[in-house]
Amino acid sequence: MQKSWIWLNQNNNRDEHVDFLDFFFAETGKKYVLDISVSGDYIVYLNGEKISYGQYRDYEHYKVKDTLDISKYVKAGENRLCIRAWHMGGVFFTNAIKKAGLFFAVSCDGEVVLTSSKNTLCRLSKDYISYREIAITPQLGYDYRYDATAYDGWLTEGKNGFDKAVFSDICVEQLYVRPNQKLLELPFLNGALVQQGLFYWTTGEKTSQKMMRAGLAYRT
Repeated sequence: MQKSWIWLNQNNNRDEHVDFLDFFFAETGKKYVLDISVSGDYIVYLNGEKISYGQYRDYEHYKVKDTLDISKYVKAGENRLCIRAWHMGGVFFTNAIKKAGLFFAVSCDGEVVLTSSKNTLCRLSKDYISYREIAITPQLGYDYRYDATAYDGWLTEGKNGFDKAVFSDICVEQLYVRPNQKLLELPFLNGALVQQGLFYWTTGEKTSQKMMRAGLAYRT
């Protein structure tokens, strides 16, 4: 099957957050698998439930996919697949310049029932702020900013602001299996405050400098 890489546009903008929305019909009692690969990072939801997140860092010539068993999140009838994708761009220890793009495919017992295409809906994220291009350090890359007041409930309903995706410039066909396991997300543990400090928010400083200042300003 030829892989259809898609994105919001073909501009390959740096620090761009995009929401993707698609639907498929399903039956219960069968095995459903999601293959996904993106040029930066992702988090995926099905019917409002968080499934997984965290793209393996790869290259334009060596694309890695995650294969996720989504069977327990599937319901009979129409299913709502939502993907938050982030194309970082830029050159950092954790990122190489890439063309922006997302590929996904949902399979049922080995047969593809949905794949990324120009019929997939997308929009510029409303709650994750794009185009800031503020680097934490040369190692970590860009930081990100989230505005919870801008979230409009799209993970569970609605299509406000969405339009059809366009094909990406990425033309990679072979996707490699993730070479290591994803980290496990375990239940929260009870915590206790052992240290507190002052965070000085000043203009003209890099994010790394602000983090350092906060760490040095602790008090017990």
